[in-house]
Amino acid sequence: MPVGYVSSLPQDYLPTELTSDDYPHLIENGARVDTIAVPAALAVYNWAPNSERYRRLARFVEAFFSKFAVLQQPPFHPKWKEVAVNAPLPGWSRFRSAQEWLDQNGNTLAGFDMRQKFDRFLSDDASARAAAPPKPNDDLFQQFLEWRKERADPH
Repeated sequence: MPVGYVSSLPQDYLPTELTSDDYPHLIENGARVDTIAVPAALAVYNWAPNSERYRRLARFVEAFFSKFAVLQQPPFHPKWKEVAVNAPLPGWSRFRSAQEWLDQNGNTLAGFDMRQKFDRFLSDDASARAAAPPKPNDDLFQQFLEWRKERADPH
């Protein structure tokens, strides 16, 4: 059942769609279902850096982040492509080991993250663009930058 996006929803809720690529046994081939995406976070306890539990979490971060691109490929679920491990979570501090990994390896995620944000912009602005004549890509990218600024996106 489609769930339509309305602009009065909080900023964290985003318009998205489900397709037969996402759920081939539930959605007909070529069909799409409009819906709303909600963010999810993986949270951990902030163990002391010299503890065994901290070291275990640090090993998990290394394994998960280093192999993250694998999760975004078949046979894994297509929705993994929408996950941004470097997304900010206002009011929360990132686990130190995770932040260190991102600081050292963030450039490997930057291209994917920017494309994800651009795709979200295109989805958000689809109805406004449908009513207007097509614009050159440079203009569209400028609109994207304005869209990011309006949402106070720090990245």
